[in-house]
Amino acid sequence: MLLKNKTCMCVILMQTIEAMLMNGYITFIPKLLETLLGFSSGNASLITGGVVVPVGIVASYIGGRIAKVFENRFKPSMYFVMTFGILAAGCSSCLLIRCESLNVFGVNVPSADLPKFGALETCSENCHCDPLFNPVCSEESKLTFLSPCHAGCADSPDIKFGAQNWTNCGCSKNTIVKKGYCDASCQKQIYQFIIIFIALSFCIFITAPVLQSSSLRVVNHKHRDHFTCFGWLWMRILGSIPGAIVFGYIIDVNCMYWQKDCVSQKCQYYNASNLGWAFFIFTIAVKLTGGVLLFMAAYFYKESDKPSGKESCRTLDTDASESVKMSYEKVQL
Repeated sequence: MLLKNKTCMCVILMQTIEAMLMNGYITFIPKLLETLLGFSSGNASLITGGVVVPVGIVASYIGGRIAKVFENRFKPSMYFVMTFGILAAGCSSCLLIRCESLNVFGVNVPSADLPKFGALETCSENCHCDPLFNPVCSEESKLTFLSPCHAGCADSPDIKFGAQNWTNCGCSKNTIVKKGYCDASCQKQIYQFIIIFIALSFCIFITAPVLQSSSLRVVNHKHRDHFTCFGWLWMRILGSIPGAIVFGYIIDVNCMYWQKDCVSQKCQYYNASNLGWAFFIFTIAVKLTGGVLLFMAAYFYKESDKPSGKESCRTLDTDASESVKMSYEKVQL
């Protein structure tokens, strides 16, 4: 019955692809902040929660009030959701904001380019470095190395693994490197990202109450439970689960350096530019597809369907009149 209802299926498909997008964002947005803006894991999660939670509360409340103004009428509600979907697609441009890419020797800086940073091409070729990831920075040249060994440091990295500075490093101008990545000054980009990300979150959350309440109008009152369960089945199986897989694949494909050991591997450095563009294009594609599906749902929707055994969408007035008629017949009997 629901599969034959074009309006129902358009709404369900729209919610399914939105679930794919939202589940991916919820899972991987902290990783994206780490890659684009250089936040630590803790700060990325803190900023994500600090933005999403209060904005979600305010936007959901406003969306509920707007749904009440619309009186849950289906077509005006769909046009409202479509409008904010387009705004959300525009605000997803925040994914293109990032800090300046770091120069990492052995990742995006080959040995042939070391003279540009004041070091010899052969500064660490005799070190026989293990793939142990312990990044250090040469502040003079703004060049990051995968480990003190890769920086040509004479001191053993095994003995001084917990140190903050290493000396006698042949690949550094002043022969000194410090623990961690080189600093990337991008305060302006951080503020820009947070402001647009707040707008993106607002556009997403304000539509949820409007869509949820108005979408129940596309089915008969006694079929609303079936419609809700059927929709959640699609959102979970074809939305949330594939969404996490797609986002994880996009992140793995854009990895530039894998640290491998005997049993597993972990990405330590991503191509921030390609990663931001990949998420941006995927978001635009989902939002545009969702807008088309909502337009089709509004197009196929009928305000009052004629009562028929083959139709799933029937008005509440028809149900009420049938109930009264059945009750009257019972009394007569």
